[in-house]
Amino acid sequence: MKGQAMRARGFTMIELLVVVAVLGILGAIGLPSFKSAYLTNKLAGYSNDFVSAAQFARSEAIKRNFPVTLCASSDGATCTSSPTSWQPGWIVRCPTDSTGTSCVSGGTSTLVLLKHEAVSSSFGFTTTTPTTSGYSINFPANGVGSTEYSVKLCSTDSSYNIQWREIKIIATGRASVTRYTTAPSSCP
Repeated sequence: MKGQAMRARGFTMIELLVVVAVLGILGAIGLPSFKSAYLTNKLAGYSNDFVSAAQFARSEAIKRNFPVTLCASSDGATCTSSPTSWQPGWIVRCPTDSTGTSCVSGGTSTLVLLKHEAVSSSFGFTTTTPTTSGYSINFPANGVGSTEYSVKLCSTDSSYNIQWREIKIIATGRASVTRYTTAPSSCP
């Protein structure tokens, strides 16, 4: 092999440009489906967390034979007095005495049984019905309420708002989630 010149190895500029162009096309195709998957996962996670909290509150009311409340809470310790959304988070609670270990009638303190942190600010999480109960759901000792409750969970980014969820809790305490794959009429 003496006398033969070594040939340089590597990519030519044209080959490199073709690879970059193909990657750009694949990225443009894949990004919208990634956004959709991200939104689906976030909506499913928040919906499941809320349904779990409602089911937990109902089961605690039955187990403790005492009314338990699921309510909006911005501090994780008390119900928010005038909430406009479930977005700041929520707690499951009951009144308690000074020991704070069990639910008691006329208790002056609060026993927090479960708390959930705030939902991302890029999501709206509002009550749709009934407006009279606002952001508090009371589960009596037998676990059966008297009204149906509904909340709407959606993305507040209109360019990203391609689906939303409706969570319903019927009077018997059963919760269901309906997935909609169209943009909602409005999202706070």
